[in-house]
Amino acid sequence: MPLKKTEKLAIIGDFAYTPRYQGAGSSVVNPTELETTLEAVKRYDLDVVGYAPGFNRYGKKDQKKLKQAQQLAKEADVILLYLGLDEVTEAEGLDRSDMKIPSNQLDLVQAVKTVNPNIVVVLSCGSAVELPFVDDVKGLVHGYLSGQAGAKAMLNILTGKTNPSGKLSESYPIRYEDTPTYHYFPGKEVSVEYREGPFIGYRYYDSADVNVRFPYGYGLSYTTFKYEDVSVTDTGVTVKLTNTGGVAGKEVVQLYVGKESSRIFRPNKELKGFKKVHLFPNETKEVTIDFDDYTFRYFNVSTNKWEKEAGTYQLMIASSSETIQLMTTIDIEGSVNAHPYDEKVLAPYYTGNIREISDAAFEALIGRPIPKSTWDRSQPLGYNDTISQCRYSKGWIGRFSYRLVTFAHTFLWKMGKRETANLIMMSVYHMPFRGYARMTGGAINMPMVDGMLTAINGQFFKGIKEVVKGRKQLKK
Repeated sequence: MPLKKTEKLAIIGDFAYTPRYQGAGSSVVNPTELETTLEAVKRYDLDVVGYAPGFNRYGKKDQKKLKQAQQLAKEADVILLYLGLDEVTEAEGLDRSDMKIPSNQLDLVQAVKTVNPNIVVVLSCGSAVELPFVDDVKGLVHGYLSGQAGAKAMLNILTGKTNPSGKLSESYPIRYEDTPTYHYFPGKEVSVEYREGPFIGYRYYDSADVNVRFPYGYGLSYTTFKYEDVSVTDTGVTVKLTNTGGVAGKEVVQLYVGKESSRIFRPNKELKGFKKVHLFPNETKEVTIDFDDYTFRYFNVSTNKWEKEAGTYQLMIASSSETIQLMTTIDIEGSVNAHPYDEKVLAPYYTGNIREISDAAFEALIGRPIPKSTWDRSQPLGYNDTISQCRYSKGWIGRFSYRLVTFAHTFLWKMGKRETANLIMMSVYHMPFRGYARMTGGAINMPMVDGMLTAINGQFFKGIKEVVKGRKQLKK
């Protein structure tokens, strides 16, 4: 990249025809004019030999589409492969259970690679995903959810009309199991325990020495930059930045701050400032990132206020959380009035290895006993409870309802009706009972909800009578 006019180009992937450009659920808006790659590419001086969908959007495998994509790939010099997460896999009101791209898309990458290795993947999804194919392709551009004009914006980058300058605002782990929350999320029935403390994202991967696919703050460009001559004052840090490449471009200069301490646990380094700078070829600029009230402080749980620990801090000028270009130090006067932590009890937090936090350590961190994380099955279900809790209900109708809903979700998902399956989870499985009287357009009232709860809590016939009575009131 950028793509050359003389190269034959094949466009493969359903997202090139039907772009994933916005969120799903109530975030969906009607675009004024939606651009697709297949339409937008006609306005570029590119030799496109054809298009193939390559895969079914919602995960069902299709060998015919796979072979069509392979045949088209043989005719091209470069393949633009449009992959990502569909609107059902990634939607509001639901948590993903993994970080995988659908397997039929991964099969497509391998199938195309066997006939043509010159693959550039264009990725469309709203969050981090596992990228097991990254070593099998020549280029990767992540468009996230790029909006109604995203197709043209992406083609401007692919053709070099625009020099990319984006930087990742999240780390991309190699696999979901590498994340700091894997052992704690989604938790048990009632609560989620955030045992990782401040070790989130790059703060964890860096401190625990865990390899990632792409680090926080990472991003490529069609030009290169040189960092030199770092200096520091009481108000900020300054560095000289030079564009050493052949085209104009932008670089995001990042300031990370770290401090070794035996009294306060903290990540190895934390982003404390950044500045985006535009430079023409061979141009040099001085870039200053100012300190502020947040640069050196931490929250002291003993005094219940923000304080500074005295000592020497490392100032790291970087192009990503992993790529430190220059380093200097600064001495800071402290304001610590009380030692906030017990190093022995909180030992895992001092090492950054927070994958196995004991109950005692977590209770010491939050300063209170861990709340009970399971539902109290001896108590009757009420307005704020959900179908998911009916698995423990006293009445058989509640347990039956739970099994029916979970079966319907599984069945619809396997049948390819994933949007309907997700709707069941959002509007039925996780809906508090009080919501049925507010979200059904007047079809259910609160007396009917009372009857439902009576039946679920073990008084079936009494509950049915209440539902019938409530229905009659509704009709009146």
